[in-house]
Parts: sequence; structure tokens; C-alpha cells
Amino acid sequence: MNKILYILAHYPHRTESFIQREIVALRNKGIDLYIYALKGRRGRVGDPHIIYRSDLKTPICLLFFLRSLKHSIPEICLILRYNFKTLKYPFYFLKLIRNLFYIFFLVDWCLKNNISLIHSHFSDIPTDIALAINIISKIPFSFSAHAHDVFTRQINLKIKCSLAESVYTCSEYLKKMVNSKVYMKNVYRMYHGLDFKEKIWNYIYRKRMENFDQLYYHYEEICILALGRYVKKKGYHELISSLKLLMGKKENFKCWIFGYGKEKKLLQRKIDQFDLNKKVMLNDFSPLLHLTDYLFQAHCLIQPSVIDQNGDQDNIPNVILEAQAMGIPVIASELIPFTEVIENRKTGFFFPPGNIKEMAYLLETFIFDTKLKRIIQNSRKQVETKFNINNNIQPLINSIIIK
Repeated sequence: MNKILYILAHYPHRTESFIQREIVALRNKGIDLYIYALKGRRGRVGDPHIIYRSDLKTPICLLFFLRSLKHSIPEICLILRYNFKTLKYPFYFLKLIRNLFYIFFLVDWCLKNNISLIHSHFSDIPTDIALAINIISKIPFSFSAHAHDVFTRQINLKIKCSLAESVYTCSEYLKKMVNSKVYMKNVYRMYHGLDFKEKIWNYIYRKRMENFDQLYYHYEEICILALGRYVKKKGYHELISSLKLLMGKKENFKCWIFGYGKEKKLLQRKIDQFDLNKKVMLNDFSPLLHLTDYLFQAHCLIQPSVIDQNGDQDNIPNVILEAQAMGIPVIASELIPFTEVIENRKTGFFFPPGNIKEMAYLLETFIFDTKLKRIIQNSRKQVETKFNINNNIQPLINSIIIK
């Protein structure tokens, strides 16, 4: 059986459930998968299939490094040459050097365990490690590119793409971006997806459809739900401004926002400034399973994403797929990647990015759309077919089997 090593920056990560679903789906297909994580949950019970960097003993890694150094000088020089441009980013370079210290131990571990392919998520540090292992051991590697690592951190992206066995992107838009940097035949669009064997999707969808009339025709106030990190590209500053406009037209609404991040204090200050404390609740991040009451009550999910000044933006937020799977209509800004999952007034609702007036108008009027139930049903069918994780991982499985 072919064995694969996943290299991840953090495992498990609270907002990267898509990686966990991918891992579970691969293992269910019979793939023998191991994980090397740079960071991990403290106190996590030991798992023989997971190696945490913090578990690696410095003296042992130093021994491997010194023992292998004299035999691998050309390879080390090649690694450093490939990463010469990272000197422009001192913090990134120091992180890279720190991780390269463990490379020879990982190479030895991969060879002893007959790893046939290394796969990393995000094209920055995890893929730098995969590339270094490849240079020393000749074990092929592939990687998945996502959002910020392409939109803002294109560090050595051309080199990594040209040397990788294959590259996977989670949208067609991102695939075109990668190919605009370096054309490759082996760049694959591999959408994230959901496993519909998980009970939450079918249970909440069924309950919402059973209570559709009560939910959408006999409500006291419109319940708006938002889920995502408190960072500028998520568009929560624009959302709060839009809700201020909405407040001037109607008062029977409330908005729950769940997330975490450095913008939380600024967002709360804006809520206070607009006197929206009774209408907009800023909450800490919580897994979906802990939010079932909100998921039953929500009339819509709002995804007000914008393009940040540094070029960062959302690709296809997994929360859109999750909402559609549960029968929650999605109102979103019309970023190009979003058009791959939402067709306006057929599987969701669009407004121009950053346009707070159009956002407020949709939040006020979407509930009166006579085709709302059909839109919800269409979006559910689309997720079941186009974003089913067990189908979407096939390109990666094919790559593993070939090895």
C-alpha cells in the first residue's frame, strides 16, 4: 500500500475543517496517511500517525543534521539557492531555517517508512519543507494552494510549482492564477467538499425544510448569521456599516457573528459607535456542532468578503458550502471565486463587494423572494454533486496510486 505524508502548519486547526475532511476521506479510501504538523493542540492524545514538531528532540535532530551534513552539501546549497529570495522577508526566512533543522530527521523517517508521496497544504512553509525533503530524498511531493498563500505570499511559487509532481487549487480562479505564474499541465482544480455521511448536514436541512413556512412566513425578526475570522478581507466592517443603514429602514433583525482574530476590538468599537449593541452580537469562534440553535433559527448566512489592500481575499469559504448544505440561503459579495458556488438568485444572492447599500437592500428584501425555497433546494443539490469530498479527492488519489 502506498503511504503518504501530509505536512501541515497546524493540526488540527479550528478553521481548517476542510483539511480534516480530506484526511478522513483519503483514509476511508484505504490510503495509509501520516501527518507532520508544525503546531498542534497541546495535551493531544498520542497518535502514531501524527508527528508534531514539538515532539522531536533537539539533540536527536542535531545528530541527524551533523551526521548527514557532509554527505548532503550539494543538496543543502541547492535548498538555500532556491530560498535566496526569502531573505527579503526576514521573519519568513528565520522560520524556514528553523524548520530546515529537522529536515534530515524527517528524510530518514520517510525513507524508513517507505513514504511514496509528500503532500503539503498551503504553498508557504509546509511546501518549503516538502521541497527540501524532495531535494534530499528524491521522494516526490505535491501541494495544495488555497488563498492568502497565492494572493499575498507568492514566495518561490514558480520554483515550487515547477518541481512539484502536481499542484491542487480549490477553485478554477486560483488554478488560472497559478498557471499565470508558471504554466503546468499538472495543476488540478480540486474543490473542497463535505461528507454527507456526517449527520449534521442532513439533520439540519431536513428540519429547516419541514419548518420552512414557520421560519420564513411567521418570524418576529430576521436572524442574520456570519461565520469567519475577524480579519479585514472578511468584510465585517462593511457588514456593520450596512446593518446601520438597515437599522434606519427596519428594526426587526439581529445579526450573530462568530469568529476570532485581531480585528475583534475594532469591530466591537464600531458596533458601539453605531449603537448596534442590541442588534449585532460579536461572539468567539465555536464549532458548527455547538451552534445548532443558531443554525436552526438563521434566515440567511451573510458573506460580505472584500479584497484587502494587500491583495488578500477569500477563495471559496467553506462556510458557504456548509450553509448551503444545511438549507441556509447565502447572501455574498460577488468576488470572482464565489461565482463558482453561487449563481445569483438561483443558488444564492450577490451584491457588489463593499457596496453597503446593496448589501442592506438584499438583507431587507431577500426574505420576500418568491423563489427562496427553490434557491435553497438548488444550492443543496449543487453542494451534494459538485462539492462532495468523496468525489473531489479523486485527482489526489490518482496521484498517490500512480506512485
